[in-house]
Amino acid sequence: MPSFFHSFRFSLVGFFALLLGTSSSAHAVLIAYEGFNYSSGLALNGLNGGSGFSSGWVENAAANVDTTSPGLSFPNLTVSGNAASLVPTTGAGHSTRSLSSSIDSGTLYVSYLIDPTTLVQSTFTGMILFNSLDAQAVFFGKNSGVANWSMSGIGITGNLQSTTAVVEDTLNLLVLRVDFNASGVNERIRFYLNPVPGSLEPSTPAIDVIAGDFGTLAKIGFGTGNTSTATMDEFRLGTTWNEVVPLSAIPEPATAFLMLTGLGAIMLQQRLHPGKARI
Repeated sequence: MPSFFHSFRFSLVGFFALLLGTSSSAHAVLIAYEGFNYSSGLALNGLNGGSGFSSGWVENAAANVDTTSPGLSFPNLTVSGNAASLVPTTGAGHSTRSLSSSIDSGTLYVSYLIDPTTLVQSTFTGMILFNSLDAQAVFFGKNSGVANWSMSGIGITGNLQSTTAVVEDTLNLLVLRVDFNASGVNERIRFYLNPVPGSLEPSTPAIDVIAGDFGTLAKIGFGTGNTSTATMDEFRLGTTWNEVVPLSAIPEPATAFLMLTGLGAIMLQQRLHPGKARI
């Protein structure tokens, strides 16, 4: 085999090994993940897919949550499976699920996708973190009686609102950061709206507050109230920003251009120095 093709082969292998190594290092193991990878049209109650949970979903009497297809999709965010459709029968409907491992230290990131399909000002729609006493530690989404994305929880007075209004039939990516014991025994909470997947954590969150002592987080939940309806998907819990806002494996145009440019540079190098193999 001519030296050019021999050296090019090894350079190409090295290039893609580096590329794959860089890609895989960005995907760490999540604490828990639910992508609703179930058949469409199933009642959520009792389903136990995903990872990082000790049991299946449990619905209250008003929940009425079914799996629906297709799943929600946010630009450049890694997604899989279908989604959950929330149409409560009456009152406040919610579904909960226990985590395999409780969380009471370090930093926790939580993210999910939500499309509020029917909005009622007086009701809520969003995600909840419960502690080991089954108390609502923190809620983030749309609180009852407010028009903007907001949050509430232990040690937080009332409903803290962002400046962004909740718009019906509009997809959103919501991210919560919890720093345990950031102020004595109290937790610091940061709430982000629609960040760009693959980017750095924004320096300015939509809401930043010192809350109370959440205790030990042991369960997640989500729900809507009364006649509000919503579709939710892609529940992620992790210890880093990139774990819960992962960039899709499909490269953006700029990324693809850089890949091709790198490959072209290797080919040019081998033509200029055909006798040298570079990896």
